[in-house]
Amino acid sequence: MLYRAERPPAARRGRRAPALCGLVGRLLLVLVILACLPGPLARLLGSRIYAVVSGSMEPAIPVGSAVYVKPADPAQLAVGEVIAFQSGQSVITHRVVQNDPAGGCILTQGDANSQPDMNPVRYREVIGRVEWHVPLLGALLGDYNGGAGRKALITLALAGALLSLLGGRRPSGADTAAIPAGKGASCPAGGVPGPVAAAARAATEASVARRRRLRRIAMGLLAAVFVFSVGAVLVIRRQGAQQRRFYEDAARQYTQAVPVQQNADAPPISVNFDALCAANSDVAGWLYCEGTPINYPVMHGGTNDDYLRRDADRQYSNAGSIFIEAQNQGDFSDRNTILYGHNMGDGSMFACLSRWQDQAFFDEHPVFWLLTPRQNYRVVLFSAYPTSAVSGTYTIFTAPCNELDGYLQQAAAQSAVHAEVTLPSDAHYLVMSTCASSYGSGLGRHVLHGLLQAVNGPEA
Repeated sequence: MLYRAERPPAARRGRRAPALCGLVGRLLLVLVILACLPGPLARLLGSRIYAVVSGSMEPAIPVGSAVYVKPADPAQLAVGEVIAFQSGQSVITHRVVQNDPAGGCILTQGDANSQPDMNPVRYREVIGRVEWHVPLLGALLGDYNGGAGRKALITLALAGALLSLLGGRRPSGADTAAIPAGKGASCPAGGVPGPVAAAARAATEASVARRRRLRRIAMGLLAAVFVFSVGAVLVIRRQGAQQRRFYEDAARQYTQAVPVQQNADAPPISVNFDALCAANSDVAGWLYCEGTPINYPVMHGGTNDDYLRRDADRQYSNAGSIFIEAQNQGDFSDRNTILYGHNMGDGSMFACLSRWQDQAFFDEHPVFWLLTPRQNYRVVLFSAYPTSAVSGTYTIFTAPCNELDGYLQQAAAQSAVHAEVTLPSDAHYLVMSTCASSYGSGLGRHVLHGLLQAVNGPEA
């Protein structure tokens, strides 16, 4: 005779929690798999995948898209097709407007650009034909390809595996337990199970209780991680808004627009350096580019950590400051001075540096202004490209030399854009650098080079 435990309503409701755990866990694992799938899928299809970081192909291919590029015979590429090609250390995606098999080159143009690219693409520089693109995917790939993104994927995978494990393990006999009657386990006439069956039932119930406690603890921990993550996002967004207001207030307090003048060498703003330097003696200048978010004080600390996470008031700030490489002189007297700034997700600080790798944007914003307490400069841009954090771009030169000439020639040669700028060996130069998320390129920095041209001194 079998004794079948009755399943009370509470027990039936208790089955829903494990099922929900398992469902959520499987969904998380599926999301992680989908996030990791684009790269292997591209290789399986014989393609390469790249993230679009400029708007030269809008609206056909928006910024943040991922493009799948398949190798193709350059001579067979037709007018109107979109191709990817190597330009220095950058990968450019533009449309074919003319193909010259006899000359072994292709003339290209971005859809958003008014003119064809100045330099034809040689056949050996062609990577392939853009087969298709996925909007927003490139930005996502860039996000999780970084260190923080990988950690997030690993965390999601572990959470998914734990939830699946908890949801998939149902205790034997917990829901529809059928306990066989053996010696001393028969059910008496009164319907009360024997001592063996009662002991087995008690052990099963204890096991169920332990597993439920374990499940509740795990769910509590995961809920805490979720709440902490959401809270961290909200705090970061709030800090970002505060940081933007801080620099907007600083610009209103310390700078003033200058009336439009016929002299193109006159800076469009003036800076009250007396008040600014009185607030912080580490202020070395002010960097401004009209029509962009760049309108910030420039700091120079004793180390590169001084203003990595501090604003111009020396207060903690996730966005930090625009600051000079600590090994440089703070008065821009070195032959090349390096400026660093964070690539913030809200577009502030140096987040827009990558946009200068698009010829149309470069042509629209060819000049920065660097104002200092001693001298103002017109910064004429001549090169923009992605690079690695340990490249020769970050070499400092204190005096004219042959190595500096080679450095400048290399910077111009690997630029993603073209600029007609003469580079004197006895001049001073500015290098602006920020972090990058360049999926598929292995490059971790965006840099922008400019020639410093001294103009009128600071306002009295």
